[in-house]
Amino acid sequence: MSHYSSVHAFVDAMAIGSLVFRHAIALLPPGGQGRLVEDVSALLQSHICDGRLAFPTRAHIVFAGIRGMVNR
Repeated sequence: MSHYSSVHAFVDAMAIGSLVFRHAIALLPPGGQGRLVEDVSALLQSHICDGRLAFPTRAHIVFAGIRGMVNR
């Protein structure tokens, strides 16, 4: 389960963790980030309680390497 203090905190965390997302947010017009948070809030409404966001997640971790360089 992923927990965030708010949808805004979730959007901020996504921006911190993703160069592509940060770039996309930077291209938003004035007020665009607020609109993004509103849209995300609407989409995740069923996972918001008392202003906090919590939703189930899965992590997929992939390891890659050059043949002969990765020990098994």
